[in-house]
Amino acid sequence: VSSAESALGQYAGAATDGNVGTRWQPQTMNAANLTVDTSAVPYQQVDRFVFDWGERPPKIVRVGLTNETDLASIKDAKYFFEMKPEPSQLHNTSEPSVEVVPYVGNTTTFGIPASMQAWSGDFAILEIEGCNGCGWVDSPILPNGTEVLGEQHGMGATVGEFEIIGKGGGMDIK
Repeated sequence: VSSAESALGQYAGAATDGNVGTRWQPQTMNAANLTVDTSAVPYQQVDRFVFDWGERPPKIVRVGLTNETDLASIKDAKYFFEMKPEPSQLHNTSEPSVEVVPYVGNTTTFGIPASMQAWSGDFAILEIEGCNGCGWVDSPILPNGTEVLGEQHGMGATVGEFEIIGKGGGMDIK
C-alpha cells in the first residue's frame, strides 16, 4: 500500500516482488511511503536493509518497523531509521548510454548498528523523499531571474527492491 499515486506502470508492489526489472515510483518528490505486510514472517532480529534503487535513488530514506498501520508519522514506529543513501551508481542524465551491458544494480545496504537491536514486526514502512542525482529539466526562468525548479517533471525516486535481512541471514522479508 502506498501513500502517493504511482507513476504509470511503477506500482508499489514492485518494490517487494523480487524482480529487479520492476520499480515503484511515486508521482511526487515529497515524502511518499510504502507499507509492507510482514506478519506472515516470524518476528526476528533485523541485521540490515538492502535496496536496489534503479536509476533514480532518493535523497532521504526512512524505515519504520511496527505492529500498527495507523501511525501519525513513520517516526512513531517501534523501530525507526533515517538514512541518506549512497547508491553504488548515479545515473548520468546528460550522457546517453549506447553500450548494452548486463544489469549490475544500483544498491545500498544499511546495517543496523551493533549497539541497537531492532526486531521485525507485522509491518515495515518505507518512506522515500527527493531524488539523488536526477538532474533538473524543464526549469523555466521567471522575469525576475528566479529559476522554477522542476526536478524530472516532479516524479519521485525509484525503488526496485526493498529487503529486510535477519541477523541469522535466514529471514528475507520482501
